[in-house]
Amino acid sequence: MHGFTLSPATAGEHYTLSGYPSVLNRVGSLIRYQVPGGDAIGFAALDTPYWRNPLAVRFGTDAEGAPRVALPLRMYEQTWIRDGFGGVSPNYTGLTLGVPANTVRRAYGIVLSPAVDETQARLASLFALAGQLGAMPLDRVKEWVLDWPDPMAGQTWAEASTPDGRKALDILRNKIAIKRAYGNFAIFSMAYHYDYAKAGYPPIAKVINDPTQLSADDRRELRRLCAFYAYDMNSLDTFPYGMGFHLNNPNMTIMAVEARVKASAVIRDHPQFRPWGEESRALMQDYFRRFTKDSGAPYENPHYTLGVTLEWAAVANDLLMENGLGDALDMELFRRTMRFVPNWLTPPDPRFNGHRVVLPIGNGSYQSVPGEFTRRFVNYYKERDPPLAGVLQWYGNQTVPADKQCQLVEEVVPALRSEWVKDYGVFFRHGFGTPYETLMHLLAGTCFGHNEHETDQMAYTIYAKGQPIHLSFGNGYFPIYNRPWLRNRISFDMKMEVPERYRIAVVSAAFSPALDYFRAVREFAQLVPRGEEYPVLDDKNQWTPRESADFARSCELWDQPPSFIPPTVWHRQMMLLKDADPKGPTYFVLRDSFAGKPTVPTDLNLWFLANSMETRGGVYHFDGQCEVDMDVFVAAPQTFTPHTAKYGHQQQPYRRDTGFDPKYHPDGKLGETQLLLRVRQPPGAGYLVVLYPRLKAGDPEAAFVRLADNAVQVTTPVARDVVFLDSVPFTCRTPEVSFTGRAGAVRFHPDGRTVIVNSEGPGEFAVAGRSVVGTGAFEVVIEGGKATSRTLTDGAAVEVR
Repeated sequence: MHGFTLSPATAGEHYTLSGYPSVLNRVGSLIRYQVPGGDAIGFAALDTPYWRNPLAVRFGTDAEGAPRVALPLRMYEQTWIRDGFGGVSPNYTGLTLGVPANTVRRAYGIVLSPAVDETQARLASLFALAGQLGAMPLDRVKEWVLDWPDPMAGQTWAEASTPDGRKALDILRNKIAIKRAYGNFAIFSMAYHYDYAKAGYPPIAKVINDPTQLSADDRRELRRLCAFYAYDMNSLDTFPYGMGFHLNNPNMTIMAVEARVKASAVIRDHPQFRPWGEESRALMQDYFRRFTKDSGAPYENPHYTLGVTLEWAAVANDLLMENGLGDALDMELFRRTMRFVPNWLTPPDPRFNGHRVVLPIGNGSYQSVPGEFTRRFVNYYKERDPPLAGVLQWYGNQTVPADKQCQLVEEVVPALRSEWVKDYGVFFRHGFGTPYETLMHLLAGTCFGHNEHETDQMAYTIYAKGQPIHLSFGNGYFPIYNRPWLRNRISFDMKMEVPERYRIAVVSAAFSPALDYFRAVREFAQLVPRGEEYPVLDDKNQWTPRESADFARSCELWDQPPSFIPPTVWHRQMMLLKDADPKGPTYFVLRDSFAGKPTVPTDLNLWFLANSMETRGGVYHFDGQCEVDMDVFVAAPQTFTPHTAKYGHQQQPYRRDTGFDPKYHPDGKLGETQLLLRVRQPPGAGYLVVLYPRLKAGDPEAAFVRLADNAVQVTTPVARDVVFLDSVPFTCRTPEVSFTGRAGAVRFHPDGRTVIVNSEGPGEFAVAGRSVVGTGAFEVVIEGGKATSRTLTDGAAVEVR
């Protein structure tokens, strides 16, 4: 809470009161407008000054001397770093449920108060007045039921309360006293969760119904206090929707729901217990409808989804069900989320003693699945959906050692595979369940929660043949990256794209035994500057003064008006070419190209978990820190000056129970250090790169030949592959192949078998004396003079001549 005084702004303008609107109904600053020797106006603004640009209420007089008040309606430009639902925020919807989109509403609270000596009082009287105004209105509080029949009235209660009983009373006395002193200025969801649900609720629940812990009088008082607090926590006026330490963390709503369900649960015989529970159930269901994609993909990142939203929703829902208040999770959409979350698992990671961990997307870092999540959801589904319960038990147990595993049902191993998840992104998987499992994860969609702040959209991470090699950095807020060049992605002029209201989507994907494919697009027309190139932490893994200053500076940069550029479209395409044996040649071809009117230079940033890098005949060889290396062949641009660098930090997981193997960490200490290969191109010029992973033990090299900016030949022990990739149709001819289309490959095997794959749009191939014409994703195999074909996506067709 902030307080300050104002002086007259201009002649004829008597008072200017600056306030800031807030999504929290009653959080604010106090302003006393003081005219020397005259009256004063006190203003309790709905305000959080650091988070919003000000709106001014102006008091003056017209030409005839009549009072004039100017009340603004337009909401000024807002910024994401300060407001999670700001006008340029990826979280912002611009809509309120049930309210027409063009509706403008604003409330003003202006208080006349006596003038006092501000040098002595320091706004104390105004703070006290604002605290009163922030409290519940009397006409509402007087209807609260604080005394009601006690079903345990016939019990014999202790003559005097025990220390535990007195502690429970003091907890609520203090909470209510603070509320009376400060109104609602300090309410936020994490306070509800940590201060009440975790710290306050257990000691209260322990004693409230125990006759050996409380005297009869203290029992009556504790029930009154619990009722008062439950009314307050269930109030629609003060409930902190989406409030963390900053505005509009969507998952924080569930933390607050869990707290208020617990506040109600200690007085289950109260007449409002059922209405409170029904409202909480409805709110949770509405939350999951709003923040879940139709596919089941959560809007939020893995850390917050698993460790906050879902875990605490399960706690709250168990209380609702135990008390006959319904089931907030009984929705097919929620079941889809439960089926989706195992996709977030990495292959078994040698760095973490061979456990799978959760992908470090958003502000997370290779975490374990919370044990409470696993236990509660296995219990929830073991009768409702036994196979799903088995999958969820497997899912959680994969990330923890044996002594922390859940053993409630028989485990079911899901068939994790390559998948296009609409509105979210793409997973490539090959060899799942074998020691040589390959995973590629790309985020490209509208699941923004804490992901876009980390510039994860359009970035990918790769585990190859069971080993981590080509990764995003995990963080856990230390450091906060928000630097596109610290991801495996394109960065534009060392700035960050403004995400709001611009398209980010996977527009095509296809999967076959021979290869997997996707194309994603990102459209933008605004760039914002970022801070220094690399964040730096101290030896205790805390922000250095430089990093703190840099983060503050980056916030200021973010708040600056963005640079508008002509609309630019970034296309990212990738193919995973696979051998039937996951241990065999399995590699990636990456194409980045640009449309619209590109006007700024770009960088392709590639990070590798490697000890060293050397150049071998035009191939960049990265010596992996684990059991796989990576060869990188840059086919486009044809000539360039590579930029190389090294960056690392200690990992900051929110919860990881696996331990770590010092053998696979820098100097034997927990951390993640990667090497960078950066390639720069002028505006509009694209990239074509082959990423060829090789096991350290006995994997032979491949041979690479550049055919064009959008075509490359890769020769491995099992095939000679010709790959074509571009965002627009093109024609490319070699002595053996003619191709017209945008994404295709021809694989020549030593046994004479030829595999032709078209991955998107119309495709024409002339190969091995055959003409192959089709549209959509299809595969043709020519073997022994005979051609067989099949389609891979809906609406696809192919003809072999």
